[in-house]
Amino acid sequence: MKGNLDDFQQSIYRSPIGQLIITQSNGVVQEMRWIDTPHQLQLIEHGDVKQWLDGYFSGQCGTEFSFTLKPQGTLFQQRVWHVMSQIAVGQTLTYGDIAKLLKSSAQAVGNACRCNPIVVMIPCHRVLSASGNGGYAGQTQGVMMQRKLGMLALELGVDPKEIVIDEQ
Repeated sequence: MKGNLDDFQQSIYRSPIGQLIITQSNGVVQEMRWIDTPHQLQLIEHGDVKQWLDGYFSGQCGTEFSFTLKPQGTLFQQRVWHVMSQIAVGQTLTYGDIAKLLKSSAQAVGNACRCNPIVVMIPCHRVLSASGNGGYAGQTQGVMMQRKLGMLALELGVDPKEIVIDEQ
């Protein structure tokens, strides 16, 4: 991330499927990533980002957000993230679908998905492989895949209380 480090604020959001570390600068979301290690950061207590996440994880997944996202990445990554941002709640595309749109390869799209710096809000979890669920954050099994499947289920209307993530 570029800019004066004093302008960046980091906080933690505790979702039902894991903790997210959120980096903001002047109200603009720069990063949001899953974190599975102990931390000393403050919990996010209020604001538009918390309100949106609370709604999302309580099943109100189609709500537009009223804040700006500014992910940092290459031009190609930005193009992939833009396409992912257009995938409607409850819908999915394959890596190949996005590759055709961008005249690229499915592998390059997968790499850009893996580098997504703003998970949940830039919905890389809505991108699947042609033969199944694909991966999530560079993993094809384990807690990250459980999170991907949990978010897809949530977006299809599964009661948030029914989604269980085994974080071991």
